[in-house]
Amino acid sequence: MFIPTVLLVLAGAALIWGAYSASRHPEHSGPMTLAAAIVAGIALAFNALHVARQGRIRFTLDATFQRFSNSVYASHAVVLFRYRKQIAAARTVEDLEKLPVDPSAPEGASVAEALISILNYWEFVTTAYVDGHLDRETFGDVAGELIETLVERSKTLIGAIRTGDAANWEHLLAVYFCVASPEERRRVIPSLGPPPPRLCPHEEFLWERIQGKA
Repeated sequence: MFIPTVLLVLAGAALIWGAYSASRHPEHSGPMTLAAAIVAGIALAFNALHVARQGRIRFTLDATFQRFSNSVYASHAVVLFRYRKQIAAARTVEDLEKLPVDPSAPEGASVAEALISILNYWEFVTTAYVDGHLDRETFGDVAGELIETLVERSKTLIGAIRTGDAANWEHLLAVYFCVASPEERRRVIPSLGPPPPRLCPHEEFLWERIQGKA
């Protein structure tokens, strides 16, 4: 609240100064009033930008942290944690399907089903990121590493499913491309299938070059 208050006070002070100066020096009232209006306008514009960004930050935190109140997400996340080594070692979807059903999974979901559920959750969240509704710096701080780890461990399943439809998890993978390091990209992208449609042409070219197709 400190910055918005300061900016609003500055805008008010500028308008008061303009009115006072105009009354004291009528012959210069035009330029003084204009200068005061410009200063006030700039202060109000900065205040509006600050308030808008704070709103995006709050929305970003809500979108990323609401998973903690989602019981299904929490149960599936437990399954993925228990089988994280087996998931990372899987070479085919069949390898994942052979893993036993975890009794803690809702409705007896398999490891593959739990993994798809988590991926779908983050696809939903990252849609807001790609569409510009989230604060990207905040999202990177609170969820960037999680996205990297999730995609890296899920690359076998992601690649197998996306072979038939490149639009699967297109927002999640576009965000992964943004937050992952170049070394991480080179290691993981070859397993992820075709470029997600949400990438810009330059990013799509880099994706295909990593895969040896460009």
